[in-house]
Amino acid sequence: MNKRGLLDKIVSNNFVLAVIAVFVASFIWLYIAVEKNVPTTLTFYELNINAPALETIEKTYGLHCYGLENSESRVTVSGLKYVLGGKNFKENIMVNVDVSKIFEVGEYIIPIEAAVNNSDSSTQVVSVTPDTVSLYFDRPMTAVFEPEITLKNADDYAVDGFTCGDPTTNVIKVTGPSSEVKKIEKIVATVDLNRNLDDTATYSADYNVVTVDGSSLKYSKLDAADRIEVTIPVYQIKDFGMSADFVNAPEEYENFTSFRITPDNISAGFIPSSIDDVENVAIEIDYASLQPGMNTINVTADEVEAYNGCLIGDEVEGFTVVIMTANVATKSVTVSPKNIEIKGGNGSVKGIAASAVTIAGPIAAVSEYESSNIRLYADISGVKVEKGVVDIPLRLEDGSKCWLLRGGEYGEPVVTIEIE
Repeated sequence: MNKRGLLDKIVSNNFVLAVIAVFVASFIWLYIAVEKNVPTTLTFYELNINAPALETIEKTYGLHCYGLENSESRVTVSGLKYVLGGKNFKENIMVNVDVSKIFEVGEYIIPIEAAVNNSDSSTQVVSVTPDTVSLYFDRPMTAVFEPEITLKNADDYAVDGFTCGDPTTNVIKVTGPSSEVKKIEKIVATVDLNRNLDDTATYSADYNVVTVDGSSLKYSKLDAADRIEVTIPVYQIKDFGMSADFVNAPEEYENFTSFRITPDNISAGFIPSSIDDVENVAIEIDYASLQPGMNTINVTADEVEAYNGCLIGDEVEGFTVVIMTANVATKSVTVSPKNIEIKGGNGSVKGIAASAVTIAGPIAAVSEYESSNIRLYADISGVKVEKGVVDIPLRLEDGSKCWLLRGGEYGEPVVTIEIE
């Protein structure tokens, strides 16, 4: 008899099929009884620890919990082998800490509890490791620190004819419990120079957090990598004469304006790539602040450095600028609202009142102004008040040979308007 005939005979014989079915069922039952339905113990790792009452504590007392974010536990469970080996059994293990009784700042050692949800009575938690967790509760705080940089291992840091400016780096923001953040005195970093510099250089440096009691940060986080980038600006030194840059100046102001700056010559440092384009070190002067006759203005070295993007030696603390406006006259006039233009802004304005102003300039130019022909404008594009009454500075029409006096006895020429 061939194999095909034998298979057909077995299939057609119900008794034989019944015997085979009983045999297979018995085998499966024996497998489950012996291999799957026996007691066993398994340990589950990397289980997150939860604290259900945290949100209530934060809302009620303003306390934030530190130390729980990366806490994990391992739980050993006993039960039937087929239950513990289930695909989603680990997800049913709940690991919690009870923080509902906490309402004060401090560090607490809290027991860890574990339970299995949706399981039969044979499943039991054998152990939890670790069985406690250390948590710190405090009100959160954020502080920003500018690292203090120390340079070492180069004689004078720069080659002859150059000088180094103050090292710069990004500020570091520290966020953590207020009691810990308040202990931070400063953040320091040291840059080891391997040569004297003749151009701006950037170094990677380690940094350290210095606390008032020498303790290290346990719960605070810094928004910085393990090392910071420190830039050391290098300036090339040359001698420069001083000059004045007049802003808001009337036309032809050079014809009736003279000035003197003391000191009139200094040594200053500029970035090497731009120094050849520099002719003078300039001082910015707002012409609208000048009065007829002699004006004396004191300017600090810091202001000049910021305006020019340069570095001035410590021997120069500041500058005295004496400005003379000769052969000028003044005239006070009242300007009609119809001669005041409002520029910029999105809202409509109303209630523009007449404004009294004082004009200064060459005698011939001043004499031409009358209340009927003067033109002023007020720019409201930068006004932050979206609605209400506000005073806006007035300016004389562009291209004028005169300027509006302000400061001193003249005050600030303004127009009062209502923004809708």
